[in-house]
Amino acid sequence: MDKERRLEIFSIFIIALSIFVLVSQIGYNPHEEPSISKSVQITNPMGIVGVFLAHVFIKLGLGYTTILIPMIGLVWGWFLFSKKRLEELKLTTIYLSVLILLLSITFGVLIIYFSQNDPDYLISGLIGANLAKFLIDWISIYGTSLFLISAYLILIRGYFNLDYY
Repeated sequence: MDKERRLEIFSIFIIALSIFVLVSQIGYNPHEEPSISKSVQITNPMGIVGVFLAHVFIKLGLGYTTILIPMIGLVWGWFLFSKKRLEELKLTTIYLSVLILLLSITFGVLIIYFSQNDPDYLISGLIGANLAKFLIDWISIYGTSLFLISAYLILIRGYFNLDYY
């Protein structure tokens, strides 16, 4: 097989996988667990694999911000399929990945700071909540807020090449 045909097949696979993961995340139900018994009705449109993927990405991962991951996959698949240059897309992917992490940590900080009793870390995900808790424990809420604001400003400055002066 020639290189172009392999690239087209690979890009179609990336697009299909990204759509599968995106629909799995959109159909996420927090009450469905991957270890669910066979007698329980599964509501995720992608079946038990969709339940597992959504559980890993949303609940165990970085929360609802991970919905950007399959969107990045869709764009990568399209760029590969249409044989466009990937240099700018690589940089955008790095910045979006950092944004996903920062948003997850930010939601975790807000949940920890404003929750009264038992916080629900569904929005931030378990990783985002644990990173937020780690930051709050080590540098307090004020240091964490300063860190997050600085990180967002650096991210915006780096990507959009804005001049803060």
